[in-house]
Amino acid sequence: MSTTEMATPATGPADEDRLVVATSAGAVRGTVRHSSHAWLGVPFAQPPVGELRWRAPRAPLPWEGVREATGFGPAAVQLPRFDPTAPPYEGDSEDCLYLNVFAPMAESATARPVLVWIHGGGFVFGTGKDYDGTVLAERGDCVVVTFNYRLSSWGFLHLAGVDPSVADTNVGVRDQVAALAWVRDNIAAFGGDPARVTLVGESAGGMSVGTLLGVPAARGLFHGAVVLSGGAAEQHDAATGTAAAKGLLSALGIPETEAARLREVPVAELRDATFRLAMTGGHEGKQGIPYLPVVDGDLVPEVPLAAVERGEAAEVPLLVAYCRDEMAIFTLGGDDTPITKSLEAAVGEEAWAELLGRYEQFEPEGATVGGSPRKTLLGDAMFVMPSVRLAEAQVRAGGRAWMHRFDHQPPMEPYHVLGPTHAADIPCLWSREPSFDLCALSGEPADGFLPMSEDDKAASAALQDAVLGMVREGRPVLPDGPHWPGYDEKARPMMLITARPELAEDPTGERRAAWDGLRD
Repeated sequence: MSTTEMATPATGPADEDRLVVATSAGAVRGTVRHSSHAWLGVPFAQPPVGELRWRAPRAPLPWEGVREATGFGPAAVQLPRFDPTAPPYEGDSEDCLYLNVFAPMAESATARPVLVWIHGGGFVFGTGKDYDGTVLAERGDCVVVTFNYRLSSWGFLHLAGVDPSVADTNVGVRDQVAALAWVRDNIAAFGGDPARVTLVGESAGGMSVGTLLGVPAARGLFHGAVVLSGGAAEQHDAATGTAAAKGLLSALGIPETEAARLREVPVAELRDATFRLAMTGGHEGKQGIPYLPVVDGDLVPEVPLAAVERGEAAEVPLLVAYCRDEMAIFTLGGDDTPITKSLEAAVGEEAWAELLGRYEQFEPEGATVGGSPRKTLLGDAMFVMPSVRLAEAQVRAGGRAWMHRFDHQPPMEPYHVLGPTHAADIPCLWSREPSFDLCALSGEPADGFLPMSEDDKAASAALQDAVLGMVREGRPVLPDGPHWPGYDEKARPMMLITARPELAEDPTGERRAAWDGLRD
């Protein structure tokens, strides 16, 4: 049984009373899952369809009576997971701006801290309903919120350089800001504290958290941040965003002077053109992805890392992390992909050759199958160095930051072969003993469960404690592990998350020094 198919336990009169909650748009009635109350499919904006396609989210229209919030809302329109033979995702829709709230059933005398999760998926797939929020709500005695945001061309098409009257910029990021504003205005009714909101995301979700650290409209909407396999410089400039928009228009056979016709393109046709552009790269964009947040001079006025360096997020405690063998999963089909080519292009031919020469002299790290100096360099370019640069920027600005590396190898595909590659931490973060919930790994609706070993349990507990420490105390805490000092540029302490966590000083120092040399 997956997280989306979980049976609803019986409830008593007292539970029924607490399941009806008033929001700014109207009352909602939730359900019970495990030992939590859950409100599912709550709209935080109007459906972005018709004339609202590519428009900033608008407040949900009020409703009368009590709205049932016992089933998840549709996912945002999904692209196949970079596999043209994959079956289409079922249940996705342009009408996707829904969130889910999970809170422990036990009553609390004080408002609980809030964890808001931004899902990953390369900005082209993923949904909030893939994650069972009861896991962290119950372990951390906190309120958990998951939500959807518009993806791929629906969320990140940059038409400002073609016809700014057709679309608002960065509507996917605007969706994220709207979800956070909804939390500010409504979470107290669900037992949460709007003054203690921690934003957590992984991969594209981690990049989104990094982006929001530099978005003025998001300032004050969250008070702690956890960036897993992300960074704060993963955005396109306006020229690159415009090139992607022109590429999509060309793929659809629409002249640039008639860009408004995009609003009339059926979902299936737009999805197909969007996918073809994503598979080919479509332009010289960062990470080979046509769809990323864009530095638009408006919502995202500058590269967010620059705002962090200037101290705009110094008051936000920050945990930054990555997986040990990040790139292994991205190079299964070979090293020459739009992602790898764009990473090399972003660094520059001469600098890449210099770095690769240095990496060939280093001792190999980890147990990545088919590992090579080039693959290690690719992983550092995409995940490791953006993580380090974000932590450095935060502490240089007088803020607090911590770092960890996830080194545990989960037992399911593909990690049982590839090691702790990208997203290996996800099933550990979102599963409860004694089994892994495979839905949290794949997002598919009925993948079932896999028993945990004792090491799996210990590593999962350590990761969950680290994240929940940020939520509850504003710092990562390992009750059964070593002391975890804040990051600094002298010792560069990093916690290695395994079944038996250990603290290391600058574990990738040689590689980091090679990148630092490019700045000299």
